[in-house]
Amino acid sequence: AAALETIGEAVAARSAGGIAGVPTGLHPIDALTSGWRDRKLYVLAARPGTGKTSLAMHAAFYGASRGYPVGVIELEMDAQELTSRALASQTGTPYWQLTAGFPDALAKVREARMPEGVYIDDAARDINQILARAAEWKRKAGIRLLVIDHLGLIRGGNDKQSRARQLGEISFELKALAKRLGTRALRDVRAQDVVR
Repeated sequence: AAALETIGEAVAARSAGGIAGVPTGLHPIDALTSGWRDRKLYVLAARPGTGKTSLAMHAAFYGASRGYPVGVIELEMDAQELTSRALASQTGTPYWQLTAGFPDALAKVREARMPEGVYIDDAARDINQILARAAEWKRKAGIRLLVIDHLGLIRGGNDKQSRARQLGEISFELKALAKRLGTRALRDVRAQDVVR
């Protein structure tokens, strides 16, 4: 019965010209997936430097701007840099112009606003900290999407296991988290982390 209800929601949303999940702001992705759906784990995998974080942040900020609270676990950069990069992307300003001190770039970014409902944690490093933070955000803010940047930097619970085994267990825990909280989890991963 629950499966038919989920399918019915998707059909009703599409019939109304909308999507059933959290919108990404990228029409081709939304058309294929109907947005990020409840209880799912999505993986963005590509080579380093191809824009995985930019894509994930675009989707997170777009979802938040449409009223879907979003939690972001950032393992690569601090929250300030992530926010600056996201605002630069939102305004079409090359990030390097901000860091180089171009006044016009700074003026454009100052006009931009972070959407309400984006929660960023740049301190969580291991899977247990991430699980705890996500549960807290769900309880306090009702997050609908959890973005994790990126899988390869999450520390596993057992240092005696191979890294491949740790990554498998981390993925399992994130999938279980998405199901348990009824939210979506989006993680990005470098292609070489997948093929190892």
